[in-house]
Amino acid sequence: MLDVRPPRRLVAALALLGALAAAAVLRAAPVSPRGEDAPATEFSASRALVTVRALAGHGAPRTTGSPADLTAVELIAASLRGLGLETEVQQTFGCGPYGTCAPVRNVVARLGPAGRKAVLLVAHHDSVPASPGAADDASGVAIVVEVARALAAGPPLARPFVAVVTDAEEAGLVGAAAFARSHPRAADAGAVVNLEARGTTGPSIMFDTSGDPAWTARALRRLRHPVTTSVAPAVYDLLPNDTDLTVLERSGMPGLNLAFALGVPRYHTPLDDVAHLDLRSLQHQGESALALVRAAAEEPLETPARARLVYFDVLALGVVSYRAPLAVALLGAALVAAAAFLLLRRAPRRVRRLVAGLVAALAAPVAALGAVLLAWTLLRGGALSRTFVASPGPFSAAGWALGAAAALAAAALAARRAGAEGLFAGAAGLHAILGVALAAALPGASHVSAIPALAAGAAGLGWALARRGRDAWLAAAALAPALAAGAVVFSLAYLLPHLLGVVAAAGVAAAVALAVVPLAPLAAGARGRGRFVPAAALAAVGVVLVLVQAFLPPATAEAPERATISFHEEAGQARWLVEAETAALPGTLGGAATFAAERTRAFPWAPNRPAFTAAAAPLHLPAPRLEVLDVAYEGGLRRVRARLSSPRGAPRAYVVLPPASDVAAFEMEGVAVPAPAPKVRHWWGGWRVHGCAGLPPGGVELEVGVRGDAPLPVLVVDESPGLPPDGERLRAARPANAAPSQQGDATYVTARATL
Repeated sequence: MLDVRPPRRLVAALALLGALAAAAVLRAAPVSPRGEDAPATEFSASRALVTVRALAGHGAPRTTGSPADLTAVELIAASLRGLGLETEVQQTFGCGPYGTCAPVRNVVARLGPAGRKAVLLVAHHDSVPASPGAADDASGVAIVVEVARALAAGPPLARPFVAVVTDAEEAGLVGAAAFARSHPRAADAGAVVNLEARGTTGPSIMFDTSGDPAWTARALRRLRHPVTTSVAPAVYDLLPNDTDLTVLERSGMPGLNLAFALGVPRYHTPLDDVAHLDLRSLQHQGESALALVRAAAEEPLETPARARLVYFDVLALGVVSYRAPLAVALLGAALVAAAAFLLLRRAPRRVRRLVAGLVAALAAPVAALGAVLLAWTLLRGGALSRTFVASPGPFSAAGWALGAAAALAAAALAARRAGAEGLFAGAAGLHAILGVALAAALPGASHVSAIPALAAGAAGLGWALARRGRDAWLAAAALAPALAAGAVVFSLAYLLPHLLGVVAAAGVAAAVALAVVPLAPLAAGARGRGRFVPAAALAAVGVVLVLVQAFLPPATAEAPERATISFHEEAGQARWLVEAETAALPGTLGGAATFAAERTRAFPWAPNRPAFTAAAAPLHLPAPRLEVLDVAYEGGLRRVRARLSSPRGAPRAYVVLPPASDVAAFEMEGVAVPAPAPKVRHWWGGWRVHGCAGLPPGGVELEVGVRGDAPLPVLVVDESPGLPPDGERLRAARPANAAPSQQGDATYVTARATL
């Protein structure tokens, strides 16, 4: 009779690991909001919501220089003055690292004694043109005000608290750059806590540190519900994203970045409104900010220290941290090597066992990754046609199931050849190798394998040296590293598809496989085909979940596809542009105009903005102007002074320099515009784009330093929100499950000029 009974110990271990996974998912939620009756010295989301409504409740975007944004500045300054803070509005002209400039209005307020390094709490008051910005970043501004109120109500801090509410963050970190360049309070900054949002819900995650300040670990231990890992800044450093903290860090200010980032489909769209802001996220972010400010105020910021720090939360109950990640990884590797040697030294065909165990351990994450990527490829043209789909849950859960299935299948296939000892050595050895490699290359992520390797090495030595109860020690040697891996990565595995998009489920599958693969020795004692049953059951669950995802819509009215409509005119020719998130024109938009079948580059300098195009009737709008005022020669450069303006009163204008232009310097209103970083040049396809947000009615003055005497042809573009009247038929044709994003529906006019 065929024996298909699964190994009992393996099933029990899987159940325990599954319970840990469920706890990790549940604990990765934000906290319950506090009411207006919360103690005066504590944070209350209900009190902060009053400020959010005042800033974003009307639904109008707060673009730099707009009436809504000017009103917001007055409201924020009045609120902070009313709490007793010494408050001013810094009005200046600034230029950010993305090449954009703007007249900015930063609100800067101080509470507490002078003469010592200060703790800065930073948020930005502007929003993108497509969004009222309730989460991004009216929530951050409201937190700044509520934290200031809680601090004013409590005992005095040991050092100054400075609230910095910046302008033109969405235009390119311009307000933060202006603050760092010219505000006297910038020189007093000893620590920064920056507040951001990349969605409308989710836990507040401490996702980035600048300068690895030595007090980070102590500050994180003050959080009531910490959700953090040093994997986040290690990965974030590899991404092209920036926040205000990026600019402040370059000025020597160490700090921490907080953000909630679930509900990404509503980010930078009209649905980032008060109705969709999760009060739990507001509470979690606010109380975390208050705790970090109080913790930083107790640190010796006058003598800052740096440390390469590894840290992670355990079920949001507390934070584990340590320094010297390479030493920890090497210790784990040494323990694993000793345990494997002792276990295999008397085993027959020990080399064969070790090789079989290592191959099985390595095959598990590779197979898991491949299986989910295959499923993603099959669904990419339909249910998974977007990076952030409306309902990512089934596909994410499939990643968990297929990851576990791959690990168990690899163990079952190698069980007879490797034996329990070989399977242990392979799984533990893989974690040891990965731990050391990550500690050398990506230290902040090394704990995902270094900690399981430590657990495996310690328990494995107990198994190897035990004279009695060896079965119990075998179970411990399998379960201890699996639980350690789960405690380290399960929360991150749950959050990743929400933070990075649904394709991250492939990474989740690989991570889960690495967490489950230490259980492999428990499959070695099974008879018949029973050892394959757990893998087969989990694989079936994974396939069913993929099929469920296949029938779910990628976009809904609550999680819309991004479809932004623009009108563009140049030299008497006009066209409609629809920048769609996918390669298909959304819904009924195709019936509103005769659009091309394929997307093309919307503008020569914007390779990352493909759009469907259709001919439009020209409106003969006044073109933007770049008027040359003066030409002088100095230091081997031809310095051209010019004025950039928009006769039609557009609030934003750009000068676009072709890739071959030999420009050595660029100034706007006397402020040097930073040369574009490589990633910025990549975004613009090698073109150099310098713009002014909040363009004054009279325009702005430029000075361009050009090498050589040859005329420099440039493009001049202005941008205004909204579409001409004829665009109403396109707006009406946009389906309910689509929405404008980023710059929103806009009108562009292009002209050509020579410098």
